[in-house]
Amino acid sequence: MAPEQILEAWNKALTVVGGCGDGNCVVLRPKGMHTNGGCRCHEDRMKSRRVMSLASYYKNKIESAMADQVQQKLLWTNWKSDLDALVSCGDTSCFVKSPAPGTVVTNGGCRCNMATITEALVINMSYRDEMEKFFGNSFLGG
Repeated sequence: MAPEQILEAWNKALTVVGGCGDGNCVVLRPKGMHTNGGCRCHEDRMKSRRVMSLASYYKNKIESAMADQVQQKLLWTNWKSDLDALVSCGDTSCFVKSPAPGTVVTNGGCRCNMATITEALVINMSYRDEMEKFFGNSFLGG
C-alpha cells in the first residue's frame, strides 16, 4: 500500500472515531459550524486511546511503505548501474542495453558477444528475483 493510500485509510478511520466538534480539534476538524473553546478530545479517555492506537498502527504502516520505496529505488538504481557498466554493441536492437541518446547507432542486429549477453542475463535475473519480493508475480506479468 502506498503512503498516500495509508494516509487516506488513516483519515477514514479518524472520521469513525470522530472529533470533539471544536474548530481547533487535533483529531478531526469539523466542517461547517463548530465551537471555539479548544480541543477537548484529550478529556475523553476512550477517544484518546483509540486515536493513539490508530496513530501507532498507521505510523508503522507508513514507515514500512516508505522503507519499501527507498529499497525499491535503491534496487532500480543498482540494477541500472550494473547494466550501464556493460559495454553494448551500439545497435538499436541490442539485447544488452539501448544505446545512449546522441550516440551513433547501427541497425544490423545485436553484435554483443555471448559473454556480455550472458552477464546481462545474469544481472537481469538476479534483480528480477529481488523485484519479485516487492511486487509478487505482477512484476513478471502474472
